Amino acid sequence: MDEVTRRAEAARSRVDSMRAQADAARAQESGARSMLSYTRLRAPFAGVVTARMADPGTMAAPGVPILQVDSNGLLQLQATIDESAIGSIRKGMKTSIVIGGAPNGEISGTVAEIVPAADTSSHSFLVKIDIASSSQLHAGMYGSAEFATGTHQAILMPRSAVVLRGSLSCVYVLDANGIAQLRSITLGAPQGELVEVLSGVSAGEKLVDLPGDRDLAGKRIEAQP
Repeated sequence: MDEVTRRAEAARSRVDSMRAQADAARAQESGARSMLSYTRLRAPFAGVVTARMADPGTMAAPGVPILQVDSNGLLQLQATIDESAIGSIRKGMKTSIVIGGAPNGEISGTVAEIVPAADTSSHSFLVKIDIASSSQLHAGMYGSAEFATGTHQAILMPRSAVVLRGSLSCVYVLDANGIAQLRSITLGAPQGELVEVLSGVSAGEKLVDLPGDRDLAGKRIEAQP
């Protein structure tokens, strides 16, 4: 082998070595970029971080939560329904919801999901209800949902007509002469500004609305049409 050939082969060898080094460098760069991507957490939706379950510097592990993120948009109420009533509930059903911290009272919701398996310890089903987003509602608030499972005849009266006498609920009922009589009643479930009366008042009787703290028993009250 002459000198020129030896130099050509040595040059090719150096080129192959440099190409191998470049490939190794590119592989290291790709691995470094991949590791760098693991340092960034990206949620698949827009939202707000509401809880951090790991301290900075802690090594992440599969299945171990790091952050809690609440998505923007629809909120969802999760309610437990007894197995005796789950047959009356269906997906897409409208329901009224009461959120304790919401000043506007009842809110409308829509059943989004009924978890098909019951909790064997409580004999209840988990029902997920979509609620429209509102500046007055926040994740973690407590609420309750009402579902219509049937119909029945009921006497409803304004909640503003109820007066408390000790631990008793009472109303002023007008007799045929317009004289107010204080009568103890038993109340049922509230229905917005109305409340169901289980006993103490008959259908068609006239009541005094907004009686305040005055003692109206025995006084004549002019009925308003």
